[in-house]
Amino acid sequence: MSRIVLTLAVVLAGASLVSADDLKEELRRIAAGGYAVPEGASAEDVAERMLEAIGSTDPDLRDGLIYTTFARWIRADVFSPDEMTKLAATCAGETHLTYRIGEGESDAVFKRTFSILVLVELVRRHVREAYLEPEDVERVKDAIVAYLEREQDLRGYVEGKGWAHAVAHSADLLEQLAHCKELDSEDMQQMLDAIRGVMTTTRTAYVFGEDWRMAKAVLAMLREKRVTENQMGAWLRQFWRELRTPLPKPDVTRQTYRYTNGKNFLMNLHVRCLREQPPVDIADEVRNTLVRMVGSSEG
Repeated sequence: MSRIVLTLAVVLAGASLVSADDLKEELRRIAAGGYAVPEGASAEDVAERMLEAIGSTDPDLRDGLIYTTFARWIRADVFSPDEMTKLAATCAGETHLTYRIGEGESDAVFKRTFSILVLVELVRRHVREAYLEPEDVERVKDAIVAYLEREQDLRGYVEGKGWAHAVAHSADLLEQLAHCKELDSEDMQQMLDAIRGVMTTTRTAYVFGEDWRMAKAVLAMLREKRVTENQMGAWLRQFWRELRTPLPKPDVTRQTYRYTNGKNFLMNLHVRCLREQPPVDIADEVRNTLVRMVGSSEG
């Protein structure tokens, strides 16, 4: 019986490899043709195959071909509004955004994080030309907030397999959601709280630009005046309290992760505020929080 199972597994693995190679070749032809939908082909059918393979550990297929083709087609009006709405529902659902979530570091992360990148393009298109219903936008926001609370695999770049980048890709989606008029200040608060959570994590120290990308998401809220100065002040004070809260057990490494992540994020946010001078001005509040952090670490 075990020999039969093993043989079946080998056959299935071979079929998957052939399918991936076929898709790779098809997408290369599409790219060479200027990303036009091939004659006699359906963009929806190609999209379905791309979604099935979007978690590939082959960065050329996953990032260079599948994501790039999705981005080109979404921006070029290849998909109908109904097709894009279905794509958003799939990418934000259990088969993609929360696929095997919570199991720690594994290859499953690529399916989750590259589904987020497709959502980035879909929401960006919605900002440009509204096609999602308000409840659809709300569902995407709820999905990414919940995702950030649950994601355990925070790796940036994975040698041999390319970018995972859960936090950076999530930041890009939060930035686009900040432009969505369907969301209100309560939605912005939920997004801010999710950002505070991942930017004060004790599980890793970010070294692949995650803090810079998250600062950009907050700047989008400030530029769009989706939050108030009072709201941001309260959020920064909570940020500071979280950084000062002792860990349950003394752990220098985890404490250093949290301090470094929080400091780098706030420094990036401060630089962006000074450079862009958004209408909701929190530069002084951010600077004061950083000054308190430095004083605390020296004391």
